[in-house]
Amino acid sequence: MSENTGITSIPAFQSMLSTMNSVSTVLISLNDLATSNAALKATEAANKKSLELFDSSILMNNLHQWAGTGFQASYVVYQLQVVTPVKTTSLYNCSDGTPRNVWDYIPFCLGYPITTLVANFQNKVEGMTFTFSLEEVPTIVLKIHVSK
Repeated sequence: MSENTGITSIPAFQSMLSTMNSVSTVLISLNDLATSNAALKATEAANKKSLELFDSSILMNNLHQWAGTGFQASYVVYQLQVVTPVKTTSLYNCSDGTPRNVWDYIPFCLGYPITTLVANFQNKVEGMTFTFSLEEVPTIVLKIHVSK
């Protein structure tokens, strides 16, 4: 008759114990979560400030350069760079827990659509049309283009 070595010798039980041990591993503490969320909020606030920063002398200088090109179509007259937050599977992590692509991340930071930001530029000129594009490598750059 074989000797009883107990339940811990059963392979299925050993596997279950191993799983339980890995489940009990702490993923994040409340402190770490609060710190991480505060960092995301700070990045989003800094990005909003950066995106809303307007320097009329830079715009005027770039508009003169555009004129020097003979009013080339879709000429970049202003660039706004933002701090790139951490990405998870090609989406940016946001403080509200919703991952967003670049086209949704910028409006999230601003609190309004990109078109509203471009309209603010548009309201400062006459006879010119502003459009925008986004460049995502290596950081996010919002480019304001001008055409006649």
